Amino acid sequence: MKFNPSGKSARKLLGKGEYDFVVTAAEERISGSGNTMIVLTLKVTNADGETTCVKDYLLAKMRRKLRQAALACGLGDKFETGSLSDVDFIGRRGRLRLKVDEDEKGEYPDKNVVDAYIAAGGAKLLPESIDDLVAKYSRRA
Repeated sequence: MKFNPSGKSARKLLGKGEYDFVVTAAEERISGSGNTMIVLTLKVTNADGETTCVKDYLLAKMRRKLRQAALACGLGDKFETGSLSDVDFIGRRGRLRLKVDEDEKGEYPDKNVVDAYIAAGGAKLLPESIDDLVAKYSRRA
């Protein structure tokens, strides 16, 4: 068995910015708190052809992000039906905005995470709905 003795991730980190992606895997799961979600595995590529893999979690209750992902993958019409499945995303391509999450305690390696999906074909991303805002701020209370 080969391993990295330093414990540091050998995974390539891409800098904050916009990148192309392809969905290489998708799986419907139930989150630890009992919410339905789709876990996407994304192959993200920069302009030089360097790639990294990023996992992203789309929850039904996080409608704005789910809608962004659907629009970026050309699934806007399917989103409007109120039904998306993991197989709908597999093989889809799009653009996203990536950022780097840094572990301030140094316990875990830094990692790339999806900051936002960029709508395909110039579709407009609407601001959060009043329902999304109420849900977001009621959790904080």
